[in-house]
Amino acid sequence: TQSTWGLKWVQPEEHPTALLSRLRAANVTLYLGGRETPPARRLSPVSYSASGPTTEKPQWRRWWSRDSMTAPEPPNYVAVLRGAWVSGGWAIQCHRALTAGGCYQNLDAVRPLQTVTRVDKGVVLGDPWAHGYFHWTQEHLPRLAVMYDTLVSDPDIRIMAPLTQFTISYITDVLGLNRSRILGHAGQYYFGTAYYIVPMLCGHSLLQPLLLLRQVVFRRLGLRSEGGGGGGGGGGGVVLFPLRDDARQPRNHNALVAALRESYPRARLVERNFRTATAREQIAAFNEADMVIGAHGANLANIVYMRFNTSVLEYVPGRTANPCYYGMASRLGLDYRAIFLSGRVQGEPNEVPREELLRHARDVLG
Repeated sequence: TQSTWGLKWVQPEEHPTALLSRLRAANVTLYLGGRETPPARRLSPVSYSASGPTTEKPQWRRWWSRDSMTAPEPPNYVAVLRGAWVSGGWAIQCHRALTAGGCYQNLDAVRPLQTVTRVDKGVVLGDPWAHGYFHWTQEHLPRLAVMYDTLVSDPDIRIMAPLTQFTISYITDVLGLNRSRILGHAGQYYFGTAYYIVPMLCGHSLLQPLLLLRQVVFRRLGLRSEGGGGGGGGGGGVVLFPLRDDARQPRNHNALVAALRESYPRARLVERNFRTATAREQIAAFNEADMVIGAHGANLANIVYMRFNTSVLEYVPGRTANPCYYGMASRLGLDYRAIFLSGRVQGEPNEVPREELLRHARDVLG
């Protein structure tokens, strides 16, 4: 029963650093790597907009403010739970209950387990929002990189994850792990050993797991981690527009692309909706780009695979101003730029100022 849980973790009640302290105090077996990272000053976004973000969320306002600081982060860690009931991203023992992190976990979602399948050992990943592309790739996938070498060397370790097409594509095609190892969220299991990898916050991957994921993916797919930033100058380079098919896509998108093509005939402009693309195709396209330009949303999630010192230009609805891509880009050494759409909230029809876009292009492409 819930009253017996001496140690529980429900995102976003507590930072993973504090959770690590409590796991240590509870004498849970832990494997650690990397190191604790101190707070760091975020690089301010490059913006020429007349007005900045006006979001009402205080935590988001702090992110956008000049000289804002990141929170300290724990080292990579894996908690080893001997004997745990696992369902829907939860790992539950008689005296503790831990969510898989991410954005949406609620104690009310825990239901009595009916038909339980026994599994020798496995990794617990994914909350209900992990069925969405951004939340899977930023809040859950990087956790696999922390245990990647162990997962490769021990094929008997199962992986609980949502059974979406992109989830399976990342685990099998990108990371090279067998499809038969994946257990869906809908099942109810008893893991003899449950590996609980350092959890992520909502919309925010910890830096060290993210860098480990880049390292694994770049090595496996033969990608470059450096080089770029305008394709060497002189108006060349690859500019990628990851498209959307909803109201977030600017109404004047075609006019913007035409203006950019006229001003930079040597640049290669790539417009693509990645909804039906494989994970490998998406990763390769972002890795090749010198500049990515797009509306706020999961269409930008793969900027994590861009080369260091390349550029991201995001159309940010001023009144919503979710800073998740800004935070990710600035911490990965990307040149982050923003066009703030004054008075707009996420999902409203919008138009992007042509001259403002061209000014950013001049900075990047030369």
